[in-house]
Amino acid sequence: MDKFKFVLDEKIRDLRKDIAPKEREMDLLKEGTRAMDGKLKQYNSVNASLGYLVENLRVTQGVI
Repeated sequence: MDKFKFVLDEKIRDLRKDIAPKEREMDLLKEGTRAMDGKLKQYNSVNASLGYLVENLRVTQGVI
């Protein structure tokens, strides 16, 4: 029984070693996603402003 427990403990340690690098990679990807999300929000804001500007120009020129 002790031998079986030892083997399982070793397997668990090995699996934890495999998990650590993947967790770091996931954190980096999440950070990149957050940065891209910020850029997307900025682009959406600029796009909305340009839409209002274009609509204002159309109304000013009398073209609807």
